[in-house]
Amino acid sequence: PPHKSNDLCPIGERIARPMETWLRAFMDARMVVTDSFHGCAFSINFGRPFVAIGNVERGLTRMESILRMFDIADHLLLDPDADTPIPSPFLPVDLPQRLARRRSEAIEFLRQIR
Repeated sequence: PPHKSNDLCPIGERIARPMETWLRAFMDARMVVTDSFHGCAFSINFGRPFVAIGNVERGLTRMESILRMFDIADHLLLDPDADTPIPSPFLPVDLPQRLARRRSEAIEFLRQIR
């Protein structure tokens, strides 16, 4: 990752990749290991198997919320240092239908409030 805020690093190391490149990495991944809400969201959106590592400093509450929303809370590993099994990264086969249903609900909500 770039060192955007470290002025002592060479300029080439302070430049973030374009958003398209970052998103493409999720689309092309065979599996994702993430500690961020957005990593979870994009993995779900692109249907990529993933394991989420809980990180209080990066928004654990919203990560837990999105995992519960899609009934995949078992993808969360809260303590990677503990002697616990690594969660299965595989997504339920009906996840695309769950995602489509949530999208429809969100669109309907937006239509009703305008």
